[in-house]
Amino acid sequence: MKFVLNDAIRNFIMLKTRSVITGSGHYLPAQHIKNSHFEKNKFHNEDGTLFQASNTEIIQKFHNITGIKERRYLEDNLLSSDMAAIAAEKAILDSGIDRESIDQIILAHNFGDIQSGKSTPEMMPSLGAKVKNKLKITNPNCVCYDIIFGCPGWVQAMIQADVYQKRLCQDMLSDRYRKSIKNGRPCRQRCYDFC
Repeated sequence: MKFVLNDAIRNFIMLKTRSVITGSGHYLPAQHIKNSHFEKNKFHNEDGTLFQASNTEIIQKFHNITGIKERRYLEDNLLSSDMAAIAAEKAILDSGIDRESIDQIILAHNFGDIQSGKSTPEMMPSLGAKVKNKLKITNPNCVCYDIIFGCPGWVQAMIQADVYQKRLCQDMLSDRYRKSIKNGRPCRQRCYDFC
């Protein structure tokens, strides 16, 4: 039996369609790097000259401005896609869904995977595809893509998933793209020269 919907009913369905977070996961690297770690570094002005303040003063001013006391560094044997896969695995378990029912993996990042000791990012295959592989998802209809968006990328991933679901819900019989993983995984310490 096929239903014919008029525009008013379709619009009502669109207004009632909402994305819901059914599970969440995280990964927090174990390696703590306190601000004192940078006391022996050289700090330069934009023109390359050395700052005229002591490192202790610079680090304290940085703390006063940002509130950052320490940062977390990813273990040398892990990549951004590993962090994302660990967090996604926890989200799948938390939600109680079957991983094969996932329709989308949207991964937000700004540098791709970067091997420890290197500064060249690996962007292909996409981190989303790497996460799908690490999660052992075999569903060929699970669409994976990356958003190169930096820190607020996870919000943009939520927006994209929500819009995509609403577009597909216009056809009331369509039940595709209802379950998505949205993930944000920056691993900046391998891209910057802290020396």
